[in-house]
Amino acid sequence: MGIRDLLQHLKGGDDDTADLSHIRGASLPTDKEVHECTVAQLRDYIVARGGNVSDKNKPELVSIAKDYLRMQKEVPVQLVDRNPDPNGRLFAKINTSSTRPIIP
Repeated sequence: MGIRDLLQHLKGGDDDTADLSHIRGASLPTDKEVHECTVAQLRDYIVARGGNVSDKNKPELVSIAKDYLRMQKEVPVQLVDRNPDPNGRLFAKINTSSTRPIIP
């Protein structure tokens, strides 16, 4: 797969948006109520929207997820595409080992 194919795949077609099925946490399961979702599903949903999930228990996560659901009825959703490895880092690691000098 070349870079053009990859970019087209990420775009999800002719429009400018990424394919939501490739973004972990883009949506909650449609066959469950919010309080029936697992903690992992709630965390993914909140983090995909840039939310903080540190030190939150399930009732707090449910409340935050419900707030996001109400908010997205009024404003378009802006998602954060995180590392797709569920056992990996929360966000993809960025290589900062540059040999280029920093020019002030």
